[in-house]
Amino acid sequence: MTARTLASRISPDPVGGSQPYVGVYELPNQPPGGMLDHGALSSIAYGVKGTVRWTTTSGRTIDLHAGEAVATPTEGFVETNPGSTTSVWYTFLVYTLASQDLLINGVQREIAASPMLPVPQAAGPYTLRLDLVGLDVGGRTAATTHAGATALVVIDGEVEVRQPGDKHSFLSPGKGLAQLPGGSLQVFNRGSVTAQLLEYFYTPESTPFETLLGSPVQ
Repeated sequence: MTARTLASRISPDPVGGSQPYVGVYELPNQPPGGMLDHGALSSIAYGVKGTVRWTTTSGRTIDLHAGEAVATPTEGFVETNPGSTTSVWYTFLVYTLASQDLLINGVQREIAASPMLPVPQAAGPYTLRLDLVGLDVGGRTAATTHAGATALVVIDGEVEVRQPGDKHSFLSPGKGLAQLPGGSLQVFNRGSVTAQLLEYFYTPESTPFETLLGSPVQ
């Protein structure tokens, strides 16, 4: 197993108000020359295909390429595709119930969405972090419990995600799941090639990031 952090950001307060959710969405794909207006997003983006360019209301320009991750602008921005192929990107975010309705009813593809997070959320700052995890054939992650909410998406290979209660999810590229704070999981590579997945964490800084379990998740 290998793991490295691609991008992170700090929110000084809980995100999502009184009805928070954690989810992963594929944003509207843009053809070459395509353009789309966005409001501010307190999220982390991952480039899946092509190039995404963001121009903020203050004039700042950010380019996101395939295989890269970056925190999205906290001000309104215009998304354009300056490349020659269709651009695809995922957003990992904490959002409100009202935003959930817009996401589901819009053209975004929902990859994973958690139940509503427990409220009130703990006060203080939160870390939003996106890791890239690689699993060799036959490999597995450690069995852990995370203090915050989590979400994951497979980008290569085939994996099995085990959660307590004999819950086994088999995921292929473009598929994922989300989990409430305090959830335990373990991921196994069930394919014939190296598996890669993205893991997103929304964790209050007042709690430990994760706790290793003494035995595998069954």
